[in-house]
Amino acid sequence: MDTTMASQPTQAEPSGGNIQQYLDVLRRRKKIVIGFCIIGTMIVTVLCFVLTPLYMATSTLVIEGEMTDVLNPSENSTQGVSFDVFQNYIQTQMAIILSRKVAGKVFQELELDKLSRYGGEKGASPLTLLMRQTWKALLENIRVALNLPKGPVIPADPFTFFIKDIDLAQLKGTRAVQISVYNPYADLAAKTANALARSYMQENTMRRANSYIRNQRMAGLNADYTRLQSQYDYLSNVYGPKHYKMLALNKEIRDLSDRIAEEQSKIASGDIDPSLTREGNKEGQKLLQDVLKRIQEVSVRSSSQMNNVTVADLAVPPKEVAFPKKGLSILVGFLASLLVGIFLAYLIDYLDDTLKNQDDLKNVMGRVLYLGAVPFDERIKGFNRLSKMDRLLMHRPLSGSAEAYRLVRTHLQWFIDKEPTFKDFAVVSSIPGEGKSTITSNLAVSIAQLEKRVLLVDADVRRGRLHRTYGMKNKNGLGQYLIGSSSFEDILQETSTPNVWMITPGEDHMLGSELLSTPMMTEFIRNTRRHFDMVIYDTPPITLVADTSVLLSQLGGAMLVCRSGITKSRDVPKSLSMIRNTGVRLLGVVLNCDATPENNKYYNMYYRD
Repeated sequence: MDTTMASQPTQAEPSGGNIQQYLDVLRRRKKIVIGFCIIGTMIVTVLCFVLTPLYMATSTLVIEGEMTDVLNPSENSTQGVSFDVFQNYIQTQMAIILSRKVAGKVFQELELDKLSRYGGEKGASPLTLLMRQTWKALLENIRVALNLPKGPVIPADPFTFFIKDIDLAQLKGTRAVQISVYNPYADLAAKTANALARSYMQENTMRRANSYIRNQRMAGLNADYTRLQSQYDYLSNVYGPKHYKMLALNKEIRDLSDRIAEEQSKIASGDIDPSLTREGNKEGQKLLQDVLKRIQEVSVRSSSQMNNVTVADLAVPPKEVAFPKKGLSILVGFLASLLVGIFLAYLIDYLDDTLKNQDDLKNVMGRVLYLGAVPFDERIKGFNRLSKMDRLLMHRPLSGSAEAYRLVRTHLQWFIDKEPTFKDFAVVSSIPGEGKSTITSNLAVSIAQLEKRVLLVDADVRRGRLHRTYGMKNKNGLGQYLIGSSSFEDILQETSTPNVWMITPGEDHMLGSELLSTPMMTEFIRNTRRHFDMVIYDTPPITLVADTSVLLSQLGGAMLVCRSGITKSRDVPKSLSMIRNTGVRLLGVVLNCDATPENNKYYNMYYRD
């Protein structure tokens, strides 16, 4: 027996444009996009009102290249220096600004550690102090409960939090460096930015003076070393190597060599000689002051600055909050959440291998007749919702979903008109939850509306529910007939729907493949064909229960039902193959979809007009 329609079967049609496919994905996953967008925007909005508002004050420094000789400003080391070398120098100076010598000094002078932002109690709300105390008490209770030893308390370094509030940036194409400071207080932000600029300038001047002093000292040591080496060479021709004068001179040369090596390491480190600033060392302090005075005199005489760092712009207290910008932050949060939601929608849709639309179904069903798509009617709500869905053509006969059922009936009419012997068929699904019973019931009603006598047989004994849809008793049914305890007339029930009768599966009896293959089942099918124009069977999922395959082998046709978002793509070929193996005629495939197909969407618009 042929398993396909005699005419040319429906092939997978070319899908629409890529833009339409992308829009379909967003339409299917709109709950993910909208939900993620709302949640993300709400989180950003709450943070904008919870976070402490910060002001930003900025001071600007101009950092020139260092001169080879601070007392001879005409010789500048940056002349002829490449751009990359100077950029490395700028980056080094920016690191010095953030060091403890510069930023740490400002942190201590302004007593910033007392601010609540850096772990202090100044400006902290009672709620913040309570939360800190509660957290400390909680940690202590956990330690006691777990009997953990009390280790050394290492408090968090508040200076590290202060560094995070400093933003250094070099203005593109210039030698200017901006020092931006964030602080909950506008005046303190400006004061801190200016203090950092001053501290860096002082540190830079001291470092350059220290470098000059050490270079001069190094030059003197090198001159002494050269003198002693010449003297050693001269005396070696007069005395032997073990002469006491030669031994003393050799020891003096070694000691001087060690001093030179030590001085070289100090110069390489760049640290200021502590002897120059140590209290009580009047000689070192006087030497440092003399060098600074000479540098100043030279700078005045040469009309140049004593320091290669100048303040181009002092910070002023800002009037507006720099962070967070509530309006901008909420807008950015909304856009970011929207983009992430769209990305997740496409990712989930890509990983989802279920059927999403009729194009997906046509791509996996092969050369099988596509009977149409039946959309879900969202207007069916309230009590007895499932019963109303099962008899949609009675409750909403003018809806787009009802018209979709009539289109499927039109395809079936081809079989009915062509072959008078075509009297029965089964509606089959791959797995539970694909809407098989709903489609079975509505097809029965649609055919009955053509003034044909229709029998609805519920053979799904495990999850059959059509008797509840029509308000029928389920005490005597197909199971009782097959074991001979009830006659055909006893199990036949007339429904309230015109031209529709029903046979339920029956209570306290499980139909098995053995009963369905007995002569009683053959007699049952013969009786139904004799008394009714069309008999429609509601069967269990074919991939889960063997009863369906046994029943299909005795019927005139079978129809496969798939559902978008539920049926996996790999299940369709498997179910079609199992139907073909029974030898029954494969009538086609129906898609039970949540979204409204294009044809039904236009139908709704047309009917409203």
